[in-house]
Amino acid sequence: MNKDSISTLGELKKSGYKPVSIKDELRINLIKSLKNGERPFEGILGYDETVIPDIQTAILSRHNIILLGLRGQAKTKIARLMINLLDEYIPVIEGSELNDDPLHPLSRTAKDLIKENGDNTKIKWLHRSERYAEKLATPDVSVADLIGDVDPIKAASLKLPYSDERVIHFGLIPRSHRSIFEINELPDPHYPKSIEISKEITHQEANLAEEQNNSVNVDELLKDLIEQVAFEARQSEYIDAKSGVSARLTISAYENLISTAERRMISNNEDKSYSRISDLYGIIPSITGKIELVYEGEQEGPSKVAHILIGKSIKNLFTEYFPSPEKIKKEGSPNPYQKITNWFSKGNIVDLFTNISNEEYESTLKSVPGLQDLVKKYFPKEDSKRQLLFMEFALHGLAEYSLLSKFKLEEGTQFKDMLSSMFSMSSDEDDESDIDLGFYQ
Repeated sequence: MNKDSISTLGELKKSGYKPVSIKDELRINLIKSLKNGERPFEGILGYDETVIPDIQTAILSRHNIILLGLRGQAKTKIARLMINLLDEYIPVIEGSELNDDPLHPLSRTAKDLIKENGDNTKIKWLHRSERYAEKLATPDVSVADLIGDVDPIKAASLKLPYSDERVIHFGLIPRSHRSIFEINELPDPHYPKSIEISKEITHQEANLAEEQNNSVNVDELLKDLIEQVAFEARQSEYIDAKSGVSARLTISAYENLISTAERRMISNNEDKSYSRISDLYGIIPSITGKIELVYEGEQEGPSKVAHILIGKSIKNLFTEYFPSPEKIKKEGSPNPYQKITNWFSKGNIVDLFTNISNEEYESTLKSVPGLQDLVKKYFPKEDSKRQLLFMEFALHGLAEYSLLSKFKLEEGTQFKDMLSSMFSMSSDEDDESDIDLGFYQ
């Protein structure tokens, strides 16, 4: 669109311009950025494998974003750089206070201008650098500052009653219409009492893009695991029971799970994506941003607590799909996992990276002897995609039952023999790198 040749509402209509919400605008431009290998957060260093992917997932999910962290960790800089994902210019009605979209005017002023001038209504082009506002959430911030208030002088000069919208002096939020607005936000705890009700709420409230519904397949197992995470959180000794765990956690987590799978699909230039167990680690920001930790939880750290919750969810649902390792050991029953654990006991290791393609994902799982046979034994009628998901689920489940070890890598998960891992941890107990990787059982 040639903005230099468009200066009136009529010319804008003829150009074929179609307005979009700012969240869709961010999402569309992020997808273009990912496909083109661009870096909209230029200058933010050290966050390429942690913070930036989480922000990208949130934008793909069209979420409001809460940036948590200590001072000096570039939170404000990241927020200000988000304007790089806005369109370079957008049209607004000239003379409007609220950056009114010419095709969808919001203010009384803009509507009156269009009514008076029709297609000759003047428009101007607003650069993305002018579409950012922030407010420090100090105790003295008032509703008038954020929303606005009646202006007595304006009412008197225009001879209008206080009930007329034209006497309002707009605050920061209305003036930031069609812009990025940054302010602190407080949580709102509320949650359902059963997994089934929780699932209904999650799917009813999840705000997914049409492309996500068409391109990302989420298995029922993963939907159950997300709800189980919330239930584990409500029973956790690390989380403040008084604050509760909001249903917003599962809604946000479901959206981020899908966006994690979508981001991988875009990065690998694939047409379809199937969510994986490893995608659960993409929901960690949805967990840490919506729980209040007690002292013990603060000692562990929010990320570690989130990993613990995910692990417990996998462990508790594992026996709904596969035989209980504890029951097998207690009863002395034939062990269906023996071939798998024997292979790992010979020193074999599996690195399951988060962003590998569908083809690499399949070949990695099928490289473990006995894993595919296990799934075919208990799920012979499932299609190949679902069998792959259960193969990955089996690895995570066996790790949670301490038949395998599971290490968190920077870009995925490593599975290896439990005994050799314990020896390794013992011999390198002073090595800080082992602590950084983490050891989850």
